[in-house]
Amino acid sequence: MEMIPGVTVLITGSALGVVATMQMARWNPFGKLPFFVGNPDEYPFSIYMQRTLALFLILVGAALLYVSISSGGVFLAILSTVPMWLLTRDHNQQVDGDFGPE
Repeated sequence: MEMIPGVTVLITGSALGVVATMQMARWNPFGKLPFFVGNPDEYPFSIYMQRTLALFLILVGAALLYVSISSGGVFLAILSTVPMWLLTRDHNQQVDGDFGPE
């Protein structure tokens, strides 16, 4: 029962981060996306606020989980950011035209 709020906040933060990353990719389909911070002039401010809120929720979820499962909460927080990293990497590779070995 102690882990439910932390896991819920982590899932919410991860989902919001994925949505913000997809919005950034749609907003600028021919430019690279920043992994953490970038040029806010190129994107609407609301997308950056969504991404900031997502990272804040992931940190809060990690703090809530740290109380109950200690370092496992930090591992789950890092794991919950992986979908954002993968979407950003895939978009940047698509912009570069580099799809891996063929």
